[in-house]
Amino acid sequence: GEPKYQEQFDKATNDIAAVARRTAGNDKVMVLQGESATRAAVVKAFESLRTRTKAADSFAVVLVGHGSFDGDTYKFNLPGPDIDGAELKRLLGAVPAKSQLVVNATSASGAVLDALATDGRAVITATRSGFERNATRFAELFAAAIAEGAADINKNGVITAQEAFDYASRSVRSEEHTSELQSLR
Repeated sequence: GEPKYQEQFDKATNDIAAVARRTAGNDKVMVLQGESATRAAVVKAFESLRTRTKAADSFAVVLVGHGSFDGDTYKFNLPGPDIDGAELKRLLGAVPAKSQLVVNATSASGAVLDALATDGRAVITATRSGFERNATRFAELFAAAIAEGAADINKNGVITAQEAFDYASRSVRSEEHTSELQSLR
């Protein structure tokens, strides 16, 4: 994509990774971004998780970047060959952690929501359907939600995935409303 999108995606990825490292520790966070985020690297990372993770563990994966949907198949766009929704489902299913969180902050991410949802796995998508193809701001707003205390609605010192999703969703709606008002002027 365009350099401005890569900068936006890199910032969101780095912000999310920083929070994950503070929460889980450096040794439990893997980050693939830019040209190194190839299909082969993603598959290798999931294979590592398959062997390092136990059923009692919790696991989270955040997909940041572009996604696409052709009416049939969702794809997470990567340098080189992409990963489609069926392969993503297989890779996630091979990770033994019984508590999983998938945050798909890509365009067209809604297309894969039902396919990835299963018992023990919470799935958050940036779009409602696969036909929302514009780049999303959801990743950066989700990063802000987990980094800032404003998302902690019940003020218990813990920001849940639900609170982060709600915060990011409210922020997206607020930005859309502001854009609509500016275009009316």
